[in-house]
Amino acid sequence: MANKNNKDQGTPEQMTKDENLSAESVDPEIVDSKEENLIDDAVKFINEKASEVIYKGHEEIGRYILEKFYDDDIKEATSKNPKKK
Repeated sequence: MANKNNKDQGTPEQMTKDENLSAESVDPEIVDSKEENLIDDAVKFINEKASEVIYKGHEEIGRYILEKFYDDDIKEATSKNPKKK
């Protein structure tokens, strides 16, 4: 985030651009263990769901290519032949 007290942060245009993109500056708070656990659980959940979505997307793309380009023929799809169908 841009430090508003430091004038060596770049041109005014860059500082304005950075300030528009950053969240409001907030003093750090002490997070108790219950809040920390809640945050950790949320991060874990989000990461797991993101991985599932990415994996599922790769799988769907592979199935589509196999079906449309290789008529569901896995041997043809994995062939080393440079002149596949």
